[in-house]
Amino acid sequence: MPERTPVIASEGILGRDRELGIVASLVAKATAGGGALLIHGDAGIGKSALLERAVVLARAAGMRVLQTTGVRTALNYLAIESLRNWDTWLGPEFTVEYPTGSGRHVRLRDVASDLAHRLVSIWLPDADGRRPAYGSIEKFEADPEWRDLLQFHEYFHGDTGAGLGASHQTGWTGLVANLLCRGGVLDRA
Repeated sequence: MPERTPVIASEGILGRDRELGIVASLVAKATAGGGALLIHGDAGIGKSALLERAVVLARAAGMRVLQTTGVRTALNYLAIESLRNWDTWLGPEFTVEYPTGSGRHVRLRDVASDLAHRLVSIWLPDADGRRPAYGSIEKFEADPEWRDLLQFHEYFHGDTGAGLGASHQTGWTGLVANLLCRGGVLDRA
């Protein structure tokens, strides 16, 4: 099979040539030896557009792409549990740089713990004692009968963490209860 070289096309993404070059390089490396690409950062910085471009480059290079958007609790949960299992199997000698580019090497269980904390943080009280998942619903924040009853909504606002959609059918979102209890945030040292 002939080697495919991703083509960088920056239309629709202004001022991101450096990032597009890095993405193209990572896609080329992943094509050569397998791998995964995780793009993260604050809301509103253009991750979605950059990720869409990465998908185009990866598919052009013949890679199979698994793409998810928004809060996909089941996939996040499976990734966290997989990292914990791999850590048990690989042992304390196996470390990865986390976050990428930080120069800091940690065990996979530490990566899993951080990801679990990030995933469940919208249900935990912030510095002001408010749970982001409650949004602006004062009753859930202030009423002693309601404030500690966690709601597992269908969707969540990407910027605020406020719960959206159904909360009476917890579905996969209820998996965060396990992350909060067993091996999750409540077990952190």
